[in-house]
Amino acid sequence: MISPPGATIHDLLEESNLSNAWLATQLQLSFKEVRALLIGELPIDSALADKLEVAFKTPASFWLAREASYRNQP
Repeated sequence: MISPPGATIHDLLEESNLSNAWLATQLQLSFKEVRALLIGELPIDSALADKLEVAFKTPASFWLAREASYRNQP
């Protein structure tokens, strides 16, 4: 079973000692939306992938592929 992309985001936050509040600001999301993102309830679309690219210096294509793998698992 593939973990949600939010698991990767959570790991990146921890590794960089960054908070969910920082993420909410970077992604222009509410705290509720950030929680939903981290547990896989909020899908990553191209606009959100672009914001994640800026926040984490990780290509938007990575986030979109990660999202597709999570959503398309059996």
